[in-house]
Amino acid sequence: MKKESNNLAKFTNLYSLPKTLRFELKPVGKTLDHIEKNGLLTQDEHRAKSYKEVKKIIDEYHKKFIEHSLQNFRFNENDLRDFYMYHQIKIKDDKQKETFKEIQKKLRRQVAQAFDTKRLFGKELIKEDLLEFVDSEEERELVKEFKDFTTYFTGFHENRKNMYSADEKSTAIAYRLIHDNLPKFINNMSVFEKIRIPLAEELTSLYSDFEEYLNVGEISELFQLDYFSKTLTQKEIDVYNSIIGGKSLDDSRKIKGLNEYVNLYNQQQTEKTARLPKFVPLFKQILSDREAISWLPEMFDNDNEVLESIEKVYQELPLTAIKTLIEQLPDYDLSKIYLRKDTGLTDISQKIFGHWSHIEKAIETQLESESPKTVKEKEEKYRERISKLIKNAD
Repeated sequence: MKKESNNLAKFTNLYSLPKTLRFELKPVGKTLDHIEKNGLLTQDEHRAKSYKEVKKIIDEYHKKFIEHSLQNFRFNENDLRDFYMYHQIKIKDDKQKETFKEIQKKLRRQVAQAFDTKRLFGKELIKEDLLEFVDSEEERELVKEFKDFTTYFTGFHENRKNMYSADEKSTAIAYRLIHDNLPKFINNMSVFEKIRIPLAEELTSLYSDFEEYLNVGEISELFQLDYFSKTLTQKEIDVYNSIIGGKSLDDSRKIKGLNEYVNLYNQQQTEKTARLPKFVPLFKQILSDREAISWLPEMFDNDNEVLESIEKVYQELPLTAIKTLIEQLPDYDLSKIYLRKDTGLTDISQKIFGHWSHIEKAIETQLESESPKTVKEKEEKYRERISKLIKNAD
């Protein structure tokens, strides 16, 4: 026993015990008197509330700035055509993927160069530009509170700088236009070609209903590639989306959009193959998309705000709309529904068919039927070719 104790003694007091010391700064004496006398804590609380309101004003300024910067901007037509050509290649090889990325990058840069952001993130914004921008005296007083505290917005400015980036970031305006909306726009061009003859009369009516909002001679001009440059601001996106989804007027009347005419046409078709595809609306411009989720704060300050927002999501989610969406799945054109080829696909395969590779095997079989082995092709080379097709599919 003694021997064991001696051995244990060798392992004691070898390392210092880490202890966490917590300090709290409490004002006392004259410091406390000074803070209370000058109402510094009260001022800080008030300024924290004002800060949230001024951030909203800054965001409104950003929205106007984006609108103004993009309203006369036009993409290089050759670059747009290159994008269109590569977008149409559904299965790209490695070289085509790299070329397509370079085209996307070039177009993103064009968007980013449309913005002159020199004054957006400096003290001039608070001290001068916002004071001219706001309409009410109440808002002007809110902004004036920060004329000597412009550094309050340093972190907020850094966050907003990301919007004007040319990088491949989902929070950037350039990304929203090139990676989100341009593919949708091109796909809608294809849809229009399929509906223009069956719905020729309806297109004439549609143009009459929307003529006052349009700057084109006929609806078909909205679905030509060069028109994409006219769908960059939120106002222009709203017009384009109204053509697709319709518009509600102040007197409770509803002007039909393209998708409603497509719906009416499809209801008369007994064969699914005779049905027409639908158009997809464009995403809203950055910042404008936050209006749809106004309950979501810019940044959570504490745990309670997180829980409150989660509760609001639960209360406000349109569950009936989700139910309707799922119930209508059998009516959708499955050839237009895609699954990304990543780990999610193997998960789906496992859960539905009991094996992770079932869907991939089915894809392989489909490709074999579409791309049969040539007479001179050896089996090994053929398998390599099929594997490459599978690998390059997104």
